[in-house]
Amino acid sequence: MNESARVVVLGLGSVEDLTTVLRQVFQTVPLDVEIGYLARGRVALPPRLGRRVRHVPLGPEGFEGAIRTLADGSRRLVVLRPELRLVAGWWGALARDGAATPNACLTVGEDAMLLAFPAGLPADRVRRLPWSTPVGLRLPATPATVGGPTVRRSLGAVLIVKDEEAVLTDCLDALTPFVDEVVVYDTGSTDSTREIARVAGARVVEGFWDDDFAAARNRALEHARTDWVLSVDADEILSGEPAALRSAVDGCRDEAMCIDITSDSVEGGEHEVRSASVRVFQRAGTSWTEALHEYPVGPGGRRLRVGPPAPVTIRHSGYQVATFLAKDKHERNLTIARAAVARLDAGGRDAAAARTSLARACTAAGLWDEALDALSGVGTDVPADENLLASRAGAVAALVVGDLAAAARWIERLATGGEASARVDLLRAELAHRSGDLAAAGAHLAALVPSEDLWGVPYDLGEADPLRFQLALAEGADAARTELLAQLARGSAHVRLDFVVAVDETAPGTLDEVARTAPAAFLARSLREAVHLEVEQADRWAEALFLGGRETVGALSLASVIAPRLGLDRLLVWSLRLRESGRPEACPLRRVAEDEQAPLPERVAALSVLAGPLGDAEARDALVEVLDDLPDDLRALVADLAPELLAPVGPRA
Repeated sequence: MNESARVVVLGLGSVEDLTTVLRQVFQTVPLDVEIGYLARGRVALPPRLGRRVRHVPLGPEGFEGAIRTLADGSRRLVVLRPELRLVAGWWGALARDGAATPNACLTVGEDAMLLAFPAGLPADRVRRLPWSTPVGLRLPATPATVGGPTVRRSLGAVLIVKDEEAVLTDCLDALTPFVDEVVVYDTGSTDSTREIARVAGARVVEGFWDDDFAAARNRALEHARTDWVLSVDADEILSGEPAALRSAVDGCRDEAMCIDITSDSVEGGEHEVRSASVRVFQRAGTSWTEALHEYPVGPGGRRLRVGPPAPVTIRHSGYQVATFLAKDKHERNLTIARAAVARLDAGGRDAAAARTSLARACTAAGLWDEALDALSGVGTDVPADENLLASRAGAVAALVVGDLAAAARWIERLATGGEASARVDLLRAELAHRSGDLAAAGAHLAALVPSEDLWGVPYDLGEADPLRFQLALAEGADAARTELLAQLARGSAHVRLDFVVAVDETAPGTLDEVARTAPAAFLARSLREAVHLEVEQADRWAEALFLGGRETVGALSLASVIAPRLGLDRLLVWSLRLRESGRPEACPLRRVAEDEQAPLPERVAALSVLAGPLGDAEARDALVEVLDDLPDDLRALVADLAPELLAPVGPRA
């Protein structure tokens, strides 16, 4: 940076945000750099900060006029928005790369530079963004500033729903304190969804569904009456302080705000997926675009100007595996996405967005080759967020199908596109592992550090745990066991039951130890995973849980599902345990006996054990009825298992 430079922070938002970023600037730039803030009136800053920082009055020309006046060519000018959070080294990176990178800066005047950084993005990566409309360069003509009056804005919630009776009540109960109205647009429910919404005080619109999320949301938006809109889904719960959200809406000087969203990927488990999405926006001039993975846009389809995140959070349950499968969401999303791509030749507006949506739907459904085909038409000249989503889908799909060259290209595209550095390093580690370079994979894992993506969402470093385990397994049983137990001890949500089974194969006793010591969340999650194992492996885990004493109810429930596929000895063991626990209706022997699709010898054996050793009167009566019709070998089986029903016999005459 030149020996003479100036940093100016826009006086938008709250005094707290302005103070925070000014303090960070003060702590990270050289002493000869002038620091100021643009605001209509002087702001009460902490004394030490106030002595160092200059107030630049805002005139009638607004922010843009004031910035152009400051950019007089005598020094470098850096303009920051108050929601920015700086990282160490940003000033040096700017001095090194900013002047030579036109896609990260805008020249104003003869020899001055204006740079504006998106909120939440580490500034030393801004220069690599292929953005279209940098945050901070397009400002309201007459914005209200720090210290200025705020206007009370009405806020309404808008939902599109179908057959959501199981979750809608909780959603609306949580939502009501935050908003002035609730609009529920129903796309064809056959359950009690509409009645639940009306009882909760929502305005219900009986609409229709045409395989287009944006179209449905736009129809719903037509019924909203408020200044600003909060978009939520029925399977989401809004949390936070209503007063804080209303204050943020009233004071927002932009067109929209994001909300942090946490999605449960496994029902009842602690594996979560975090994201941020534009969910709060001004109603006038806003509409939705894209049939799938829709998002709000301004007039003419331009991206909304997004301000600081809203001070609330959303918990989303719609990605729970059971819910997703039960509602056939994979097939629905694929149908919508394929239709959107098919319409491109008929005048589709945004080919990259449509192809990216199809690729994301394909990766969710495990259609990796189709995902890569869809992405083949997505170039690099797309908005930063679209580029990031496409690159994520491309990197994962290419790794799965084994196209390592393509995976490498997508990963490097992520690295220069605003992705969290930890996700990039993990993908590089996966690539090295699949290439057989275990040392390089380990080196990339060692480089993982906390980081955020383009939207400011922190990356979950625990995502690397499965690969850490695979590398340890390659070292040997002892290393794998040590890594497994360490991950469980720190409460990792990414330890899988098949990892535990694999270690137990070479280090017997691991199943028993894990059953005794693992966190309760893992034990609960393992019960769902166990049904996908080989039946003998699932039986071993159920036995370990039962004998460990911490999850006996879960072990019995698991056994009631898997035992019918086991041999007669284990079938009898679990049947006795279930009956002793007071759950005779879950007895797996009874399930086998009553299963008309089961082979006759298995049904006869089950009935014989029930009638003989277990003394089940119903089974005894059923067996007596068919006894005379059984062939000799099965009569001999009955004589062996339930001798009291008939004396041992030989072949009949």
